[in-house]
Amino acid sequence: MKRIFSIGLFLCVLFFVSFVPAQNVPVKEKLQPYIDAGELPGMVTVIATQDKILQMDTIGYADLETKCPMNSDTVFWMASQTKVVTAVAVMLLVEEGKLSLDEPVTTYIPALKEFQVITEQNEKQTILVPLERSITLRMLLSHTAGMIFITPFQKKYGIDSLSTQKALTSFIMTPLAHQPGTKYLYSNIGIDIAAAIVEHVSQTPFEIFLEQRLFKPLGMKDTSFWPTPEQIKRLAKAYRFDKEKKNLVETKIFFMTYPFEDRTIRFPEGGGGLFSTPTDWIRFYQMLAAEGTFDGKQILSPESVREIRTKQTGDLPNNYGFGVNINGNVFGHGGSHGTDSKLDTKTGRIIQYFIQQENLPKANEAHNTFIKIALTP
Repeated sequence: MKRIFSIGLFLCVLFFVSFVPAQNVPVKEKLQPYIDAGELPGMVTVIATQDKILQMDTIGYADLETKCPMNSDTVFWMASQTKVVTAVAVMLLVEEGKLSLDEPVTTYIPALKEFQVITEQNEKQTILVPLERSITLRMLLSHTAGMIFITPFQKKYGIDSLSTQKALTSFIMTPLAHQPGTKYLYSNIGIDIAAAIVEHVSQTPFEIFLEQRLFKPLGMKDTSFWPTPEQIKRLAKAYRFDKEKKNLVETKIFFMTYPFEDRTIRFPEGGGGLFSTPTDWIRFYQMLAAEGTFDGKQILSPESVREIRTKQTGDLPNNYGFGVNINGNVFGHGGSHGTDSKLDTKTGRIIQYFIQQENLPKANEAHNTFIKIALTP
């Protein structure tokens, strides 16, 4: 056992020391104190442009018990960062004329006509009414379809615990909280339905569609809904504080079904199911930064990229595009355990932050520190 551990630790260290940062943004200087103080386990940060990684910093540990350091191919659960990937998948079919952003979704899946809306609810009764207007893909991708975050079943058993067809049945049985198009309500369900429409119209399982149309062309070899046993060995463990709030202890990745590699009990989930690595995920954002082009290949049209990063919430105060938050020139998305990606369209700078933690008090402070120094040209 000692020998196996030593070899594993050597490989971790080898990966760790082989990376040399290319710039001089003081990321490690600012973030290392959080690791030294036992406040955070570790993180990987990336600063890049559409054609170059300017700096990548690996700080702290992917596994505190074995002291395996973070490195550039550490695997992370991307959680809600998956949403923009689903949005890109939709736009690929929009470009081909197979989908329309403003057609009723019942055009593609007629069973979606069964949705109803809660108009009154108390301890004794729930009153439901029909939809006043049709749900569209534009609404699904911008969280304005009126759907709740996840179903009670997903909350109990995992967001990835149902096949596409069973998930659709579950979604249709879940009443909307608002009439479509009237309010913003963040919803995995809406993005999951968009993924189901991609699968239905392309007649290709969603995971295979992503592999063929996105991951393979982008060279994203470590991105999947089902990390392999080898990739799971590289998975960063998630940490929270113990009851005394003194020591970091390992915690399960919430909302997900274990074991991650089991395809018989886990299914693709377009709202938050992907796993990836820093070296993979930066490629996806470099494609977006280059108006849909990567390594000389046109993956997505410039018009589609602009549609994704344009506010789609109309007169509502929430600034959301298709699978991305928008803040002035900057758009991107975060994930439940702390990962985050941002692209500044004015400077062309991409910044990414990878960590797996649960409600650690200093997590937001460290994250904001990175954003502040990394977005400065």
